[in-house]
Formats: sequence, structure tokens, C-alpha cells
Amino acid sequence: MPPKQHPASEQFLQSYGPWAVVAGASEGLGAAYSEALARRGLHLLLVARRSELLQALAARLSAAYSVQVRSLSLDLALQDSAARITHATQDLPVGLLVYNAVRVNPSTVSSGACEYPEGIEERIAAAWPNVRAVDASALAAKAGTVKAANVVMLGAMASALPFTPEMLESVIKRSVPPKTIDVNLAAFHIGLEVAAVPA
Repeated sequence: MPPKQHPASEQFLQSYGPWAVVAGASEGLGAAYSEALARRGLHLLLVARRSELLQALAARLSAAYSVQVRSLSLDLALQDSAARITHATQDLPVGLLVYNAVRVNPSTVSSGACEYPEGIEERIAAAWPNVRAVDASALAAKAGTVKAANVVMLGAMASALPFTPEMLESVIKRSVPPKTIDVNLAAFHIGLEVAAVPA
């Protein structure tokens, strides 16, 4: 029996569907967002460098939620990454793109093998008009520590997840070291606020 879809799936699909692109989808929060979106009925294009993890996640989500899932193995630091994602989505009605807008130099950039793409946010916004860029690290720093960047992203995506904000707050309180509860809750609320402001 397939997992139950989130009760607000129809409204969510109308707002953000039918396809979503998730960058950095192979593990961690990217994989969690992918699952939450699949549970809501969105078809997915998963993008990350690690092909084997992407393919395994794509197969699992497709089987579990009866959605179409494509994978694109791609180093997002490559100069032509936005063009390659645009090409991979040219036949897809994409309504949502999930990515962390902070600049992270992958090993290919750090080693000098390639340059970090300039104007990446502008190119992404030009390709997909319904984009919300979240600089999770900068927002987490406002909360008190850049280490809470993933919690900012959790807050920013909370409306796409099948949990109430109160449930997520409870999980945060149980999951982080006691002395970091306040800063993580602040980061979560900053993410919620970012998502509430129209793009």
C-alpha cells in the first residue's frame, strides 16, 4: 500500500506543480524535501553529483508515491550547470525549484579545475520564474550561528512538508543539543518568515 499523500496535496499541486526541481537532492535535507514533495504528488527532477544515490532515491520515491522522478547527475559548480538543468527540464512544466543559494565551492572549484559560475541566481530566475532563493547561511548567521543553515531551509520548506510547524519545533527541540535549542528555533522561524513573504 503506497504512503498516504499529504491532505493539502491538491492545493499544493495547483500552486507549485506539477514538476519540481531539487538541487542537492542525493542526501540530507535535499532528499527529505524530495520525499515531502513526492508525498504531495509533485513529479521530480533530482539534481546532484552522486548518480548512484540519485538513482536509488528516484526509484524509491517513484515506487512509494506513484510520481515520475528523473535524475540528473551534475556538478552545480560547472559553468553550464544552469543551461544543463534548463535543457533537462525543457519538456517539463516546472513550478518549483529547491536549492540553497549560498555559494559553496566544491572541490572542482577549489582545485582550480573549473570556475564558480557567475550570475547563477539571475540565470536560475530567468529560467524558472517561480523561484525563491534562500541564502540559508546568511539567515542562520542572523539567528546566531551559520551551523543552523539547514534549520533555516527546514523552515523555508515547512509548508511543503506533511507536518505542522509545531511538530517540527518539537523535533528540533529533541534533536539538537540543549544549549543550541534557542538558536535553532530562531533559525527555523527565520525560514518560516522567508517563505511567508511573496516571491
